[in-house]
Amino acid sequence: NHSTLGGSQSLHISSLTTMNNVLYFAACDWDDLELWRSDGTESGTYMVKNIRSNYTWTFNGNVNYLNRSQPIYLVNYGNEIYFRALGDSGGHELWKTDGTESGTVMAADIEPGNYGSNPHYLTVVDDVIYMRARTSSSGEELHAYNISNSTHWQVKDIYSGSSNSGVSSMFSFNNMLYFSANDGIHGSELWKTDG
Repeated sequence: NHSTLGGSQSLHISSLTTMNNVLYFAACDWDDLELWRSDGTESGTYMVKNIRSNYTWTFNGNVNYLNRSQPIYLVNYGNEIYFRALGDSGGHELWKTDGTESGTVMAADIEPGNYGSNPHYLTVVDDVIYMRARTSSSGEELHAYNISNSTHWQVKDIYSGSSNSGVSSMFSFNNMLYFSANDGIHGSELWKTDG
């Protein structure tokens, strides 16, 4: 099923992953695009948390609402799901959930402020999540988040300066992260990192 939200076609359910025999996914109705969970029963299918619940703006005297956290790139590590989401303040950042409303929180505010770091392509290697994320000083580059101690860092400014390196196509192999990136000299090539 498809519906038109904000003038664009959107899937009702996307970004599925599992944790402890429970399915986690992004789902939208007319007003929300939020994180949901299901154990396969009707009563066990519900929104985990309304992450973005009170964002409004006024245009031509009308109050408008954008109450969609847009969770995407869900990955499971142990008893937590990590994902990109948009909270009530700031921009898209790295979030996590243990499956409960109170346990659904921002994991890292990589680029504080209105725009956020907009993390993409979350990929787990050992206890580190790698992602493409944006900062105002380096553009979109390879970043990492250590799950065991909740620290985050830019792995490398591959395309030096504020230019974007186009990090994408990330995958884990033999405890290394492999990905595509452009350093501004060699074009888009295969890279690897140990973090």
